[in-house]
Amino acid sequence: MILALGFHVALGGAWPSLPTADKIPLAVANFGLVFLIGGPLGEEFGWRGYLMPALSVRLKWRIASLVVGILWGLWHIPLFFLPGTAQSQMSIDVFLLNILASSVIFGWLYERTQGSVLPALILHTSLNAWAGILRIVPTPGADRPYLLVTALLAVVATCVLFRSNTLAFAGSRGITSAD
Repeated sequence: MILALGFHVALGGAWPSLPTADKIPLAVANFGLVFLIGGPLGEEFGWRGYLMPALSVRLKWRIASLVVGILWGLWHIPLFFLPGTAQSQMSIDVFLLNILASSVIFGWLYERTQGSVLPALILHTSLNAWAGILRIVPTPGADRPYLLVTALLAVVATCVLFRSNTLAFAGSRGITSAD
């Protein structure tokens, strides 16, 4: 998100004012609240804790993560029609791309941690919590930071989907991963 904000500034945008810059304990508390009641806790046990392993019995993790991403995106569609939700300010197609890319990254984390939901849960919570703090969530006429975050997620997800089976950080030791 910070990289996306840097690109936003480089493209002529202004760095957003951060209302919590002097309220670090509040930001930490917000992380806890987002974790407990903001969606990730319930969602990740369903998406990565149940559906991902169920799909992985028949599908490779990459395909399973795409299927989870499509279903996860559809799960959020009603929020686009509820005033006051973050999604009501967003483009559905960009949001769905964001969710699909995130699902691939979360699926990669799930796969690389032998089925642990914890890394995906922490990343999901972090994305949700920091999007509001860093002012990434689109508002009318101000959606470039969100578009840039989505583009960066899509690039990372594409790299994860199409890279070789050798782990980049462990390739010199000959560690490979099953697809």
